[in-house]
Amino acid sequence: MATKLGDLLEGAVERAGAADQVLAVRVLDYTASVLREFFGDAADQYLQPRSFRHGAISLTVAAPAASLEVRRREHELLQRLRRRFPRVRIERLQLLPGEVGPTSDGGR
Repeated sequence: MATKLGDLLEGAVERAGAADQVLAVRVLDYTASVLREFFGDAADQYLQPRSFRHGAISLTVAAPAASLEVRRREHELLQRLRRRFPRVRIERLQLLPGEVGPTSDGGR
């Protein structure tokens, strides 16, 4: 019986101990796409997903008004993320003031 490439890759990622990092990348990438959907071009200017740890997605927020808008739509955003990753514990957003730009840790 043939083994699917995806199954082989998933097993290799788990054996390498990188499953948590891969999951964090997937969650952050999807978070960025949902933020763009919700807030348009302003998402890339004012919001940047930084990390996903212990059920919390950390976002750098470059303006107080952006923080208010994220908080206003937080429930809807979390629902979308939980639907996309039903087996992952996504509990909250952590908003951190700062400049939006390249990450030193690759965003993870």
